Amino acid sequence: MRTVMEYVIKEQTDTVSIIRMVYEKKKNSLEKALRDRLKHALKDFESDKRCRVAILTGIGSVFCAGGSLSELAAGMTAVGGVDYMKDNSEIVRIIANLRKPVIAAVNGVAVGAGVSIALACDMSIASRQAVFSLGFNKVGLVPDLGCIYFLPRLIGLRQAKTLLFTGASLSADEALAKGLIGQVVEADDLMPRSLDLARQIAEGPPQSIGLCKSLLLKSMQLSLDDMLAYEAFAQSICFQSDDHKEGVAAFLGKRPANFLGQ
Repeated sequence: MRTVMEYVIKEQTDTVSIIRMVYEKKKNSLEKALRDRLKHALKDFESDKRCRVAILTGIGSVFCAGGSLSELAAGMTAVGGVDYMKDNSEIVRIIANLRKPVIAAVNGVAVGAGVSIALACDMSIASRQAVFSLGFNKVGLVPDLGCIYFLPRLIGLRQAKTLLFTGASLSADEALAKGLIGQVVEADDLMPRSLDLARQIAEGPPQSIGLCKSLLLKSMQLSLDDMLAYEAFAQSICFQSDDHKEGVAAFLGKRPANFLGQ
């Protein structure tokens, strides 16, 4: 099934949803219309019980060109700036808080907040032609949309400082070597590899995967004792699930499990 909205196209294949930013004339810069359509598509994915994994990608040679400089050019009041950032940041908040995995398939150039969105996704695969530009400081801004949160957690504080203070631009291979992304593939292989990964995850038990994603996010902020308590709580939920019973039966029966998300 294919849902076409201006600025965003959402496709469903089996249990995987492909969300494609298609505001090509503005290089997928995060103007208000694209922000709204993207948030709508992500929420639609969240509520669709048939879809277990999403792939977020762009169009042509661009993944996402970052914040809308046309909106910023007129200047903003302090209050207007906070409202603007809240509206933008909701994209990352939705991705992080979804109980379903989101894979970034970075097809081309990602700039500023576009990099932040890729970092917020649970996994990332990049085309060899992708470029990751962290040039926030080149327009007199600080990194945003969670970049300062995710980047040091992925690559370490010192590496993050170097990239952000210098406004570095990285090739896909450089981004892979530093740990920003998980895989680099040829351009023609990007969507097939992303779909393979998404389908592999979608075959798993959605409830336990969703709980695992939530716990991993909490683990960045909590103590070991706190995490042990959260794990025990989550595990007690999984113990009651039909998917757990199916997994045990499949293991003992030496057959593939059929997880229904119950």
